[in-house]
Amino acid sequence: MGEVQFVSVTPLLVVANVIGQHGIGRRNNPIRYDALKQGFQTIATRAIKTKEEVHMPKFIGCGFAGGYYRVVSRLVEEELVAYGVQVFLL
Repeated sequence: MGEVQFVSVTPLLVVANVIGQHGIGRRNNPIRYDALKQGFQTIATRAIKTKEEVHMPKFIGCGFAGGYYRVVSRLVEEELVAYGVQVFLL
């Protein structure tokens, strides 16, 4: 949990897959906020080093993963934006 897989799609596009949930379905509440936080930290480290922007779904982790937007948005602010990473929510 919390690991990130970076996949180069083109020279200018890299997709980051964060392992931030265990299973699916709101009943089981599979989101793991600590894993999401760790993944965001890894992404921030890379983005700062390479001067990359982050484009991500606004409600990441809030669908079948069962996360709450107010918690996820706080993690985005604390782990990415606060370090100067430019984040675009789609």
